Amino acid sequence: IGAALFLAVVLIRRGIVRLSRDLVDAGIALAVAGVVTFAITIAVERGARSPDALAFVLGIASAATLLVRRRRPLLVLGATVIASFTYYLLGYPAGPMDVPVWVAIYTTAASGRLGLALVTGGALSGIGVAYRILVEEDLIGFEVFSTVALLVSMALLGDALHRRKLTEGLVPEPRNLGSDLVEEGRGSHAGNRSNRPSYRSSEGDQLSRRGTRPSEDRP
Repeated sequence: IGAALFLAVVLIRRGIVRLSRDLVDAGIALAVAGVVTFAITIAVERGARSPDALAFVLGIASAATLLVRRRRPLLVLGATVIASFTYYLLGYPAGPMDVPVWVAIYTTAASGRLGLALVTGGALSGIGVAYRILVEEDLIGFEVFSTVALLVSMALLGDALHRRKLTEGLVPEPRNLGSDLVEEGRGSHAGNRSNRPSYRSSEGDQLSRRGTRPSEDRP
């Protein structure tokens, strides 16, 4: 499966196979749904609740939100995080619901929101570690550090894609609010100068209509 996915990515990147963005997102959502479903089926954890129909509904619904990940990255990020928290609060085995969150974090960073992606990944990791220590009274294993590293890697990978698009001019570069205010102030100042009445020209018009010069009006 991994080799097939890698080959598909290479073919699409090289332009050999051309697919629309919606079709690519549909393929990603379908692949994530398959991975999550399989992971829920084989997930086993001591003291955890056995996966039932609700667990599969949460997993598939979280993967389905990836269909609109390009158009609504923040909505997808929030939906996958909520679904993940709901899944774990219900006591199901850990692990399967992480995959949609990884894709959502990558998409958020790829949309130019690296800080939000890193904060979200850090918050999820911190909550997971605190839950294991305080509630389950379990020791922190190596998998925690690998999960954190994976979340950071997904965010940085998405940010790298965003920066490449900026370099190639595929997306507009974000503008600074201060520069917008300065430009707006310059535009209004120029407009005030153009709308300001010219007293000299009006005085000259009045004198020309009377047929006199300023020096002739003096005694």
